[in-house]
Amino acid sequence: MSVFPKRVTYGEYLIMHVLFYNNDPTIKRVKATLEIRKNEKKLMRIFQDKNFLVPQKGGIELYYPIKINKKLKPGKYYVSLKMIHNKEGFKSETKLNDFFYIDSFKIKKENKFIFIKNLSKENSPIRFVDNKKIKTRIMKPSAKIKINSPYIIIGNSKIIKVKR
Repeated sequence: MSVFPKRVTYGEYLIMHVLFYNNDPTIKRVKATLEIRKNEKKLMRIFQDKNFLVPQKGGIELYYPIKINKKLKPGKYYVSLKMIHNKEGFKSETKLNDFFYIDSFKIKKENKFIFIKNLSKENSPIRFVDNKKIKTRIMKPSAKIKINSPYIIIGNSKIIKVKR
């Protein structure tokens, strides 16, 4: 399984890629549950106890896009994939990497400066243009910075043009 991009903000899409693979010479029946969790609490179930028939010597690839909305607070989330085959339970082999962050910032313009506050409880990167180069600054939770830049980039690709 994979989750990408790893950092998103409101209005962007997160994609969960699930791969069921079968090396056996016979078809496998797999029952699976896919959920988004935070602090061990289920927040969103993508599917539950769904049956998949995985072809012999082959696989099934599935993509689940999720639009990030404000029902989910800024911070780190985990994607949980649980599977059952022949009454035996399995978890995603990539479970340590099955996570993403929702970044959120408060952006305020005053004169020629931009004031940015990190609204997440996680360290969050903010990117901005400075002297025609993209720079990144890691902001601690509740941190505030002051910059002078025509563009700010948040999440994976959300660009905010600052009117001067």
